Amino acid sequence: VLAVEVTVPAIRARVQAARGDVLDAERSATAALAAAQRHGLRMNPAILEAVLAGTAAVLGQGRTDDAAVWLDDLLDVVDGVDYPYSRAHAATLTVELHAQQHGWAATAGAIDDLCARSGHSSPSPLDHLLQPLHVRALAAAGRIDEAAVAADAVEGVAARAIAAAEVAVAARRYQDVAAWNGIADPNVI
Repeated sequence: VLAVEVTVPAIRARVQAARGDVLDAERSATAALAAAQRHGLRMNPAILEAVLAGTAAVLGQGRTDDAAVWLDDLLDVVDGVDYPYSRAHAATLTVELHAQQHGWAATAGAIDDLCARSGHSSPSPLDHLLQPLHVRALAAAGRIDEAAVAADAVEGVAARAIAAAEVAVAARRYQDVAAWNGIADPNVI
């Protein structure tokens, strides 16, 4: 009964969230959590999957107030279940929420604190989840040289190419602004 009512909808929610089906992911996560509550479950891996998916789903919809509530619940469950991968995923969602609330440039200086909030610490085999977010934040903050170094360290060919493209776009944007303002060296912006 628990597998059908809790585990299956929780896993379905994670798959839906990963595919970008954020509305279905939120519904599946909510159903899994409601069933878990009916059965008196609070801290188990299926609940962790459901809360991860629910947080990602509402964040994917841009509903930052709801995402903050889901994230608080997620951090409680992460502490209770204590899987290393869950802390890394919680860290990525914490960073993404901060970026949606305050902008990527403001997030550049807060990533370490945001990771600590979720209990994730580096070095970790799961740092690759955070690398692209770090590049995006540095590029948005105009820290192009740091972003380029971080992009070179991103794991995976496709992810590294996307990170390098983000750096190139940001560098071009800063060069255009510098030229428009008559500044010869865009690094002084």
